[in-house]
This record gives sequence, structure tokens and C-alpha cells, in this order.
Amino acid sequence: MRTFTFFILFFAITLSAFGKSVNFDTEFYTTKVRDSVVPSLKDANEEARATSKRLLEREKKLKKIVDSLLRAKFKVELQEKKPYITRQMKRVYKVYPYAVIAADKMRVIEMALDSLRTKKEKEQYLQQMQQHIELQFTEQIKNLTPAEGRILLKLIHRQTGNTAYQIIEKFRSHWYAFSVEKVVTMFDISLLAEYNPEQNEEDFWLELIVQTMVGKGRLASQEPFVKYNLWKLYKQRARRN
Repeated sequence: MRTFTFFILFFAITLSAFGKSVNFDTEFYTTKVRDSVVPSLKDANEEARATSKRLLEREKKLKKIVDSLLRAKFKVELQEKKPYITRQMKRVYKVYPYAVIAADKMRVIEMALDSLRTKKEKEQYLQQMQQHIELQFTEQIKNLTPAEGRILLKLIHRQTGNTAYQIIEKFRSHWYAFSVEKVVTMFDISLLAEYNPEQNEEDFWLELIVQTMVGKGRLASQEPFVKYNLWKLYKQRARRN
């Protein structure tokens, strides 16, 4: 150990001495670097860029092939799902207008409440709006089937960013929302239903149907709370499956 330590010390002293006494041939050193080291680094960088470009081109070609296969698969799946899609389209066509109205009403109510100062004024306004909405829509909505009701609640979340439970809780009370939730669960419906086409299979098809029908002018166009890209959704779904 002592010998090794002595050797390290000697080596350091020797280098120090050389540093004081030896003058490098700068011309020779520069020539060597210029003629050998730098060209090799340049060649290596060019080769790395070329390799990266080739890999990127291959990746693009592979992506096109995968997308082409997915589109072909999607067309086949659309045909297989045609009966299901047709049923859902009829339901969406029936309930989507109510979701649009709910989003419009919610914005109007929020603006009105912001302009009112006292709690009493706000309570009176909400009571008037509730009576107006009940008179206008109760007869129509009460005839919805459970399946249509479930879709309506999901579409309300799509358009407003709030579940039906959150809306009732906000404009009425927590206990009222809780009591309504207890009643509707008997019909296999939940006010807590969320809209998530990125993860939920039914919601994926609902999003496809809504975007298709809006695009064809069969449904009113209203900005949803969250915009979704259908092709991106499909590729995410393909990866999950």
C-alpha cells in the first residue's frame, strides 16, 4: 500500500516537472488534430445523421403501413357493428338535443347567478328556472327508456364537463342530488355517469356517432367541453385491445 502511494506521488511530481520544462510542438499537435481527429469526428457525425434519417424514414413508412391496416380493420369493424351503431344513433338523435339545451341553460343560469347579489335572489331565480324547465321538458324526458336516459346523462357530461349529479348538487343541494341518485339507480341509471371515450367502449362509439351526425348536419353543432380526435381515439383503443 505504501509502495502504491509512493508511486502515485512520484507520478504526480514527474508530471509537474514536465509541465514546467517541456514545450509542446504546437504546430505538430495542431496538424495531428486537424488531419486525424477532427475528420474522424466529422465523419462519425455525418454517419450518425444519415443513420438517424434512415431510421426516421423507416419509422414513417411503418407508421403508414400500420395506419393503413388499422383503417382497413376499422372499416370491417364498422360493418360488424352496424346493428349496434344504428340503435345507438336513434338514441343519440333523440336525446342529444336535451344535452345541448342543458349546456345552454347551465351557462345562462351561471351568468344570471353571477349578476345576483343576495342568496335570496339566487334561490328565487333557481326556483323559477326549475319550474320553467320542468314545464317545458318533464313530459318529453319522462318517456325516455333507461338506455336513452343513460346516454343523455353521458352526453350532458360531454357538453358541460359536469355529471348530472354535480349539476344538481351545484344548483340545488347535496341531499337532493343524493336522493335523486337513489331513485334512478332502481332503473340501472346513475347521475354520476361520466363520459370518457378514451377508456370506455360505449363512449367511444357515442363519440363517433355524435361527430358523424354533427358533421352530416343531423345534429346541432355545439362545442363540447372536451374535443376528441376520432382517429387518435381509435388508435388508443386498438392499443388497449
